[in-house]
Formats: sequence, structure tokens, C-alpha cells
Amino acid sequence: MTLARFINACGFFVVPFLSLYLTVILKIDLPTTGLCVGLVQAAILPGSLIGGKFADKYGRKTTLITGNLIAVVWLAAAAFASGYIQLTLCLVLFRAFQSCTQPACDAIVADLAAADSRQIAYSFPYMGSNLGMACGTLLGGLLFEHAPALLFLCNIVCILGMVAVIHFGLSETLYNKNAATTAGNAAEKAVTGSALRILISRPNLLIISIMLMVLELAFSQNLFLLPLQMQRLFPGHGATGFSSLMIVNTILCAFATAPVVGATKKLGALKNISLAIILMALGFTMYGLVSTMGALVVATIFWSFGEILLFSNFGSYIANHSPISHRSRMSATATSIGMIGFWLGPMISGRLAAVFSFETLWFAAGTIAISSLLLVPFVNKAEKITNQGYLNG
Repeated sequence: MTLARFINACGFFVVPFLSLYLTVILKIDLPTTGLCVGLVQAAILPGSLIGGKFADKYGRKTTLITGNLIAVVWLAAAAFASGYIQLTLCLVLFRAFQSCTQPACDAIVADLAAADSRQIAYSFPYMGSNLGMACGTLLGGLLFEHAPALLFLCNIVCILGMVAVIHFGLSETLYNKNAATTAGNAAEKAVTGSALRILISRPNLLIISIMLMVLELAFSQNLFLLPLQMQRLFPGHGATGFSSLMIVNTILCAFATAPVVGATKKLGALKNISLAIILMALGFTMYGLVSTMGALVVATIFWSFGEILLFSNFGSYIANHSPISHRSRMSATATSIGMIGFWLGPMISGRLAAVFSFETLWFAAGTIAISSLLLVPFVNKAEKITNQGYLNG
């Protein structure tokens, strides 16, 4: 799974460079660009929910292969789109089918790892993705400035490479329903009912998903506001400047994840997520205060460490509190709630950028990020109530 994620991330070009592609290549204004980027990100919501159901019913491997192959078709169509409307439509469908595969990836990790080792287990595919993005981001910046059409081709080749690795190297991990009682703890025992019913019965999952949604409002600016800011700070070199910051991010996430996860494992998932929020808020606020490349790198380092803590702990928290019968669906539901913020962020910023400075918007992003900490006590209280229900049941 780690190798597959590495290969895929090596060619993850189109979505990260979309805001620059629309504004620099297609000459689209900021509000329209924000709307287009927001719509592409919004496709994650239905895609994840459908993919979660599919992975729990038909298998993780089948979902991964089918979703990625259909996504490739729409990415190829996007390469030949004649305008920004057609491009956005094709990328919406591409993003929807690609996001179908994420719940299956998360479920595979949960299927193979015991509850007490999932923080480390989730870090391996995450490291693979970031190592691939470290390689791919540099190439993506060069392609954008010299041969932007090749962004699509290279992205397609890497997705097909990932599919080949999955087909030949990954076995199906969908659990045997007759052995559902082997789940690692009471929270993971198989149950019946819809994902919505389970989410309501486990309010800690609902609240932490809402917390992620608030945080994603700020985090989404890394793919929308940041590349535009780099273009403004370094005219003509915005793509390479943005690539440089993303390389710092991906290298840190690739090589610092193991030591960071190892050093913070005893803190528990929720405390680590709280620390992640503080670091990310600090990094985003710094973007509004500095303008030199060195200072921008420092800001990137802060939120990168936050990203490591967030994404190595959020998935494990959801898995450890989800029934084995609904692993993919609960991962998809929680992620989809969080992605509402990732969807709304570019759309809101695209409108506000016409009125407020980039610096003001980064201050707002930092404030929004830190405000998500207010929900932590409610997650704790809801978790205690839910755990008491398991004991009484």
C-alpha cells in the first residue's frame, strides 16, 4: 500500500497546480478560480461516501482498482478540455472517482493493524505519499512553467502505475463476517445499521469530524491561496516558489513522520490532534506576516509538523472507534464531513480575495484553525459517554 501511494503521489500534479493553471494559463479571475477549485474539491464528498459503501460490500482491492481506472478516463478528458468549464467538469468527475478509493486505503490499514499500533501503521502510507509528492512537486513546477500539458499525462501514468502495483501486489483484506468478533476492542465489534445511525450513536466521531471540517477551511488555502500568494510575491516564478514550499512540506512529512509519531504515541490521538492544530495555526498566521522565502519556509515547517500529527492520528482515532463492519463507511463519512471545509475554503477565499489582502486572509485562516480547539473538550466528553455505553452494553 505504501509503494502504491508513493507511485501515485509522484504524479499528483493537476489538482495542486489547478489555481495557478486557471489564473496564469487560462487567465480566469480569482472569484471564478475559487469556485472552480471549490467544486473540484467538493467532489470528494460524494465520492468518498460511495467508495466507503462499495469497499465494505465488494472489497477494498476492487474499489481501489475500479475507482482509479475510471478516474484516469476523466483526467484524460480534462487534458483535452477546450475551456475552464469543460476542464472543471472533467476534474470534478476525476476527483469524485479518485476519492472513492481513499476509504478503501484507510480500511486496509485498519484491517491489517491492531488498535494499539494504528498510529504507526497509518504513518507508512502517509510517508509514501509525501515521499512521492516530494519527487513529483519539483517536476510539477518545472512542467507547469515549460510544458503544462504534460501535467495531465504524467499524472495519468502514475495512477496507472499505482493500479498495477495494487493488482499484482495487494491481497483483499475485507474481513470474514463470520469472524467479526475478533475486532480489537468493544468499539470495533460488528453492528448492523447505516453509517448515519452509527455516527449518531457515537457522537465523539461526529464532533471530531466537525472539528476537522473547521480545520480544513484553513488547510485548504495551501492549495488555493498559497500558490497565488507566491505568484504575487515572486512574479513569473510563482510555480517554482510554490513547488519549493511543497517540497519542504513533503520531505518533512516523508522523513519526520516516523520519529514524530514515535515520540508522541503515548500522548494519545486526541492530544496529538490538538498539538497539530496549534502548529498549523502558527504556520498559517506566519504566512500573513512574512514575505521572504526563508521565512515562508519556516512557516511551512510549522504547519508541516502539524499535518504529520493530524493525519497520522485522525485516521487511527476513527478506526479505533468504528465497528469492523463499517470501517470504510465510517472513514468515508468522517472524511466527507471534514472535506466540507476543504470544499468551502477556496470558494470563500476566492470571493474575499477581491476585497481583502492575502495577509488578512492568512490571519483569518490561522484564527479559524485555532478555533477548532474549542471542540476538543466536547470530543472528550462524548468519548467517555460512548465508552460507558459499551461497558453497559
